[in-house]
Amino acid sequence: MAAPDAAGISRRLAALTGPGIPAAVDRRVLTAVTGEPIAEVEYVPPLLVQAVLDRMRAAEPGRPVGQQLFDDAAKALESADLDGLDPAAYIRLTALATGLPPSVVEHGLAALADGLRQLGTADAVERPAPDSGPGHRVVWVPRAPVIGVVAASNHSEPHLTWVRALAYGYRVVVRPGGRDPFTPVRLAAALLAAGLPADRLAVLPGDHAVSAHLVKSAPLSIVYGGPDAVRRWGGRSNVLVRGPGRSKAAVGDSVRPGDVAVIDHLARAIAGDSGVRCTNISAIFTSGDPGRLADLLAERLAGYGNPPRFGVDRVDGLRQSLGQFTGFVDHSRDHYGGDPFLALPDGSVAARPVVLSAPDAGHPLIGTELPFPFVVVAPWDGSIGPLRDSLVLNLLGTDPVLADRALAEPTVRRVVTGLTEPWYTLPGLPHDGSLRSFLLEPKAHLGLVPRPGTVPSSGDQGVRP
Repeated sequence: MAAPDAAGISRRLAALTGPGIPAAVDRRVLTAVTGEPIAEVEYVPPLLVQAVLDRMRAAEPGRPVGQQLFDDAAKALESADLDGLDPAAYIRLTALATGLPPSVVEHGLAALADGLRQLGTADAVERPAPDSGPGHRVVWVPRAPVIGVVAASNHSEPHLTWVRALAYGYRVVVRPGGRDPFTPVRLAAALLAAGLPADRLAVLPGDHAVSAHLVKSAPLSIVYGGPDAVRRWGGRSNVLVRGPGRSKAAVGDSVRPGDVAVIDHLARAIAGDSGVRCTNISAIFTSGDPGRLADLLAERLAGYGNPPRFGVDRVDGLRQSLGQFTGFVDHSRDHYGGDPFLALPDGSVAARPVVLSAPDAGHPLIGTELPFPFVVVAPWDGSIGPLRDSLVLNLLGTDPVLADRALAEPTVRRVVTGLTEPWYTLPGLPHDGSLRSFLLEPKAHLGLVPRPGTVPSSGDQGVRP
């Protein structure tokens, strides 16, 4: 660890450029949500990103990485001192930088390690059945040699996306989220300590110009972001956009009004992990009384003790996100003396859960995503229309046929029924479509054994039995 400088910063995070590329020289101070400087982060210019991409493109195609390396990396991630930080220091600094409660960061670290251990199982479950026979086989290979990833800061688990690309043989360039460079740096250090070749991975902090250059220049890209990222990059065949979740719940007639188990489930679905997951519920449609359900949820969530924190500079923007709408009822207001934002003695601001109700299912509030526990409750006529555009759709007490209709709806990406948490998963289950189908493509290998009577086409002249 470096000695503290005049500003008291003793933690410096270097860009991971790989062999043959000089280190960056621009450094930016990362401040905590309390306003104090906690780290100095090396920022790279677009030209350095291009140099890394050029080097990776020119290299021989990478080979898939075995599960043992990921098992070793998981162990290091959970317990080792990596880049000068033990797990406790990593959790403390990440919580300070992102505003997430330390318990959420700790849980995310454990989930990330578990995901590393399950990579092989997840791929085996999702892998298509072998298509082979006399003289031929189908081989699934990376669509490109390199992938760029614009990461987010809201949670650690999405970093498993680019680790999976490494497993398939990709070389990977990661641009960390601005508030959490610690997670990708720690994960990269664990992978390298476990034996990943240094030329397979780069972690390049940078500004929005770096993100744009990476997405435009990399053969394939994965982008995490909000509506602006979806508008800018969505629809490109070489870019996978992970945008706002807009996860929803539908409560049907067979749910008894005030059912405690349902209220508790919905409260967890709204506020679990401080409401920062893309799978947290942000809209609830009910065939019953929306106002009553919103009152019950607001009362249940008023005692929630794990809210995320923000710097004072972000609070005005959060207020404006709510203040731009009219024609709704705020059911949380009286629980907080009129203001969900609570100034804390350390200089940060806690964002407590907000529960609103809207008069109809088409109200413009619905679809709003905020980085803390937030939900809008609205009336529902049982139709599929309001449920569209959902990463996760949780169905509670609805017609059983609705699940099949929702699965057939292209804009509903995942369906959960009953009291199952919306983020629950098992190895191999798709999150938002098939990541494997984005990363890999099938190729034919012919001529493995003689096939009597087979006449090669003009394009097969190089194939010899």
